[in-house]
Amino acid sequence: MKKLNFAIVGCGRISDLHYPGYLENPNATVYALCDVETTKAQEKAAEWNVPKERVYSDFSMMLKNDKIDAVELLVPHHLHAPLTIEAAEAGKHISVQKPMANSLKECDEMITATKKAGVKFRVFENFRFYPPYILAKTMIDEGKIGRVSSIHIKLGIGTGGWEVPLEAWLWRLDRDQCGGGPICWDDGYHKWSIARWFIESEVESVYGWIDSIGIVEDDGEPKIDSPAKFIWKYKTPRTNGSMDITYSRNCEFPSNYYAADERVELTGDNGYIWINQCTAKTIRNEAPVISFLNGELKEYFDIETDWQASFSNAVHHFIAAIINDTEPEVTPEEGKKIQQFAQAAHISCKTHKEEHPDEME
Repeated sequence: MKKLNFAIVGCGRISDLHYPGYLENPNATVYALCDVETTKAQEKAAEWNVPKERVYSDFSMMLKNDKIDAVELLVPHHLHAPLTIEAAEAGKHISVQKPMANSLKECDEMITATKKAGVKFRVFENFRFYPPYILAKTMIDEGKIGRVSSIHIKLGIGTGGWEVPLEAWLWRLDRDQCGGGPICWDDGYHKWSIARWFIESEVESVYGWIDSIGIVEDDGEPKIDSPAKFIWKYKTPRTNGSMDITYSRNCEFPSNYYAADERVELTGDNGYIWINQCTAKTIRNEAPVISFLNGELKEYFDIETDWQASFSNAVHHFIAAIINDTEPEVTPEEGKKIQQFAQAAHISCKTHKEEHPDEME
């Protein structure tokens, strides 16, 4: 079988998490790289053994290469829609980083363009491929927790982790490029996504509150969207969710990746499931997943917890979706629904009332 030739578009820090999945997969290869900063792309090309003649600074020029089957778009959010549409018109399969776009109108345009072109299109969501999350979801799907009535998500942001270039943060602080704040909107997308994934029900309404704080001092600039709290109600009766987000500027998280600490608690008729491990490793003595079901406490230690695994698993899944002509996770329709959820939450913070994702336009 012919290997699928992928082009990674955007050679920033996040590309380091995507590349290993292609390196491990026998059915695909990183055939080309593209970045407006040529030096950055050339450095990655040397590291990943991509020939210099396949390094591009012009996206449109790169798309003319008929040997490229698919693109992995790792670019600022405001570029998601135009690059997706152009890639679809060139007949390339597309994986685009979350969030899907900066507006629901753009989401619709992306869906229309990719459907018309008949290409595979997914919104990249690694959290649904993280082994501890997969275990918890499997337990839910097998009915072990019974009817799930509640999910609580905790996101903590601190300092530490790997070095991220300043320019990678600056565009996330620009609302025109990012579409929202760096925490509740950018990183928050993962949380809105798993809230829909763990509890397979549409969200009826959501209420939120977002404050702002300076990264270095309380009233200083630049500011980020923290602390924040959200509550929501699913359309399934007696089912709800909540999330709280905090920033601890003096707390250094032990992390090989970003300084983000996530925990999840799921409640069902039969008991609880706790997920204690994700990006950072702040909790080191407890099991990554713990359940208390029907009066029995069980700890699950034998699970892969390297956050990198979630990216590699997501890469493998999309490659398989193209080869087998199956639906990817997350489909563009699901990507739009996640964005409606996030948008309703953010609008609620301004209107100070419950907002309904279905009514977002």
